[in-house]
Amino acid sequence: MSDNQNPCMQTLTGRRVHFLDPKPSEISLADIAGHLAKINRFGGATREPYSVAQHSVEVAMIVPAPWRGYALLHDAHEAYIGDRLTPIKRAMAALHPRGVDPFTILEDQFDRAIHQHFGLPWPLPPEAAAAVKQADLIMLATERRDLLNEHLDWQIDLPLALPHKLRGENWQYVEASFLAMAKRIGLDAAEGW
Repeated sequence: MSDNQNPCMQTLTGRRVHFLDPKPSEISLADIAGHLAKINRFGGATREPYSVAQHSVEVAMIVPAPWRGYALLHDAHEAYIGDRLTPIKRAMAALHPRGVDPFTILEDQFDRAIHQHFGLPWPLPPEAAAAVKQADLIMLATERRDLLNEHLDWQIDLPLALPHKLRGENWQYVEASFLAMAKRIGLDAAEGW
């Protein structure tokens, strides 16, 4: 299949990653860390820059140790296809004739390739999925409190926020933190580091 039939992107490390059929061999920890460190959460609507990579590291610190790899990678697909706000995902699904957002299909394909690259089962084991979801909600509550301005009624129940206050870090620091967490939990072994 040509690049015209299977569109691709060039990554930070110079790899070619195909959108319609991403392969585990196209995935790179350095690309994930570098890309996510420069992508702001909430479409940039935070009072200060706050990246998806920083969010991912925070989520990984909350979950029990066996699930940290899943937590660190829970938004890794955004390194390749960007961070889309949940309300946009819902709007796209509502506009699609079958009620399925095609972008969500891309997310799933990238999640599969990413998890295969790192030797993690996909889909997640139910216990891992529940732990990551809960930690993600704790972070959402904390981010809402510390990083967003006036709060819209999100019409979801959120758990208690973390006791410490979040501050956005610069992308270089966050990229290094992401890579350090990956090394600490053994994800770097997939790449022979």
